[in-house]
Amino acid sequence: ENAFLKTLVPKYHGTWDHQEKTYVILDNLLYRHPNSCILDLKLGSITYAYDSSPDKIEAHKQKTAKTTSEKLGFRISGIILKDKKGKLLEQKSRKDIYYDVTCENVSEYFEKFFKACGTNDKLNIDAAEEILRLVEGIEEFLENHTTREWRCSSLLLVADGERKYQQAKWIDLGANKKIEEEGKKDDNCLLGVRSLKKILSDIISKNKN
Repeated sequence: ENAFLKTLVPKYHGTWDHQEKTYVILDNLLYRHPNSCILDLKLGSITYAYDSSPDKIEAHKQKTAKTTSEKLGFRISGIILKDKKGKLLEQKSRKDIYYDVTCENVSEYFEKFFKACGTNDKLNIDAAEEILRLVEGIEEFLENHTTREWRCSSLLLVADGERKYQQAKWIDLGANKKIEEEGKKDDNCLLGVRSLKKILSDIISKNKN
């Protein structure tokens, strides 16, 4: 389980103690790729931690009901689009984008992402295919290689078309617990991963060649 998980998350480099706090040190996915486009996706239709207060749970439930989280199992939490020279084309996060994205237009945001890191006004299908492969790895892990479930986790998608670099990493995995029921899967995360897989597959099918 742990060996498979290591291939899906940023590489761990230990911890750093600073001002009485301990920080986890992970790979910087933008190292040597400052002009990358970024999509940050909050995964799951349940996005509150196990120990959240009743008020916080209710606030998260309301947010889920008003965003794509309820039906698709994920929502776009942030987007940064740059051209190959590093010029910022678009930047939105949290409330600036939560409620603009719907189940009907969510694919358009992914197309903008792959177009920004593409060439000659075309989508970067190579990046889309590589990110799809990485997303399928996360689906495989959740289907067959884990006995735990996660809440509040995210998927970070990064693509630098100029340097042919793309990554999809699973992050924010602190809130998790063992699944007690035999044969039960983490349906909360799987819903989002499967929805993302379909969106990417449809984009590739529509735009390839």
